Amino acid sequence: MKKMLDLDVSFSKYDYFVILIPGVLILIFIVLIVPSQVFVDIGHTIESYGTLQFAFVFIISVGLIIISYVLGLLLSGLGSWLIEDKITSRWLSPPAKNLFQLEKRKPTRLFKKYSHPYSEKFQKQFFEVFDDYFTGIDHDNANDLFRLCYHVVKEKCPNGYNRLGTFISLYGLYKSLILAFIIGIVLSFVNFFQTMNAIILLLPILFALLSIFCFYKFLIYYRIFADEVFSSFFTYRFDLMKSE
Repeated sequence: MKKMLDLDVSFSKYDYFVILIPGVLILIFIVLIVPSQVFVDIGHTIESYGTLQFAFVFIISVGLIIISYVLGLLLSGLGSWLIEDKITSRWLSPPAKNLFQLEKRKPTRLFKKYSHPYSEKFQKQFFEVFDDYFTGIDHDNANDLFRLCYHVVKEKCPNGYNRLGTFISLYGLYKSLILAFIIGIVLSFVNFFQTMNAIILLLPILFALLSIFCFYKFLIYYRIFADEVFSSFFTYRFDLMKSE
């Protein structure tokens, strides 16, 4: 969806939620491969500061939050490039193409709901409304279709636009979590080879299942986000046409 629009992003509780949670997860996974003696040494160092222990702990806490935020930003950017551009867009097609059958592809068995288009009747009605609003503009390009409808929703449909912020945050969260759990798989194997503890091998299995779950949830909200744009535009313009 990154190529379909240029979002005017402002910081909100959703942005912090989406960025911090995956970043914190990565820090937790890194702890798996850090020798326990390191934490013991850190504890002794903090105790040596005496009455300044609280200030030292506070500084470390703020530093961890900043590191988590930076890691979350990196995951978000990498996820947009890998999950959206390289995997979803090329393999499954962006939601706009699927919803309007703008790209003929045989849907995979695992992702039929994601690839399922609007009914032919609704598509016909939608393009009638679109052509009436955007006279003379071709609607065969999914990027242009999505971008134009998004702009109308942003300017004319405040309730719909507020819902978009929720959906983009949700699919953005799951997108980052996919990469976070994949990294967790790698770090779990590193931890296993360090400790040779067979129980740790359960973690890669768990993280792999969580990655698959997050990918499904990502596709759900990725599609809902596009559907909300088109539905809000259609409802807005259809109501205007009836009142004219």
